[in-house]
Amino acid sequence: MLHRLTAALLPLVGLAAACSTLAPVHETPTAFITAHSPGAVWITKTDKSVVVLAGPKIFGDTLGGFVGRDYVEIPLSTVQSLSARRPAKGRTALLIGASVVAAGGVAFAILNSHASSTNRGECTVADPEFCP
Repeated sequence: MLHRLTAALLPLVGLAAACSTLAPVHETPTAFITAHSPGAVWITKTDKSVVVLAGPKIFGDTLGGFVGRDYVEIPLSTVQSLSARRPAKGRTALLIGASVVAAGGVAFAILNSHASSTNRGECTVADPEFCP
């Protein structure tokens, strides 16, 4: 039973990623990183290059973090924009709705298979007109 449940729920793990999206941050990098402590941020620098910074921290007027295995420091004056993973409310609602519909379909199929298996036996009613 546990294996069936695991197999049924495993696809939802991949769909859980649909519950977030990469979105631009509209507050200052300092305010956002201090308030939210994100695991990673996508930085567009003034030269239009994009850097994915893991474990970002603010040190005065400098943004520090890891690019791959290398620790880098980026002056805040060279940061044009900042993006981060944010909750995707619409996708989350769609995922929950689809899960409820799928669970209802599974429950319906189970109940119908049980009902049809009980009707397969011999007719036990004395009057044959009542037998299917």
